[in-house]
Amino acid sequence: MAASTSSEQDKSHLTEFKWSPSLVSFLLKESLSPYESIYDQIAVGAIVFNASGDRVLLMQRTSSGTFPKHWEIPGGMCTLDDENVLSATSLELLESTGLRVKYARKHVGDESFAIEPANTVCRHNFVVDVERKEPGETDVKINTLKYRSSCWASKEESQGQEADWFRARVHFGGSA
Repeated sequence: MAASTSSEQDKSHLTEFKWSPSLVSFLLKESLSPYESIYDQIAVGAIVFNASGDRVLLMQRTSSGTFPKHWEIPGGMCTLDDENVLSATSLELLESTGLRVKYARKHVGDESFAIEPANTVCRHNFVVDVERKEPGETDVKINTLKYRSSCWASKEESQGQEADWFRARVHFGGSA
């Protein structure tokens, strides 16, 4: 049996998770650019609840770069190298937090924003379940190039922060 190559290992996040049948359209390569004439880029966001469903993972951006010190759900930009939107979501979550998607549960909406006046973005937001070694909060490994901190925030704790996941119509209790 041949050993897997590093590129096969790097892409293991693409095939090791399951998805809700309602998300099949996000498995198509075309899902990476459905709004080409309207938006300049497509991004993804991963909404991760703790095991009890009463806290959501938020990441705080670094002091430099896009949206300094802004609190958000983990995610990032899609590229033409991505297989599809769900794979991009899995990859961005892994790169940002070290967490692996176990199940892509639900698409909870899109949002648009501008990074700069001439660069508009449409972000697809998904509720995902992640692999857990033990019940409870999952250890987050922060990508310090993009984020400075993370927290498992309750709805009440998050309302004072400028957390964009509220725009993604997230509901607590594990049901979004």
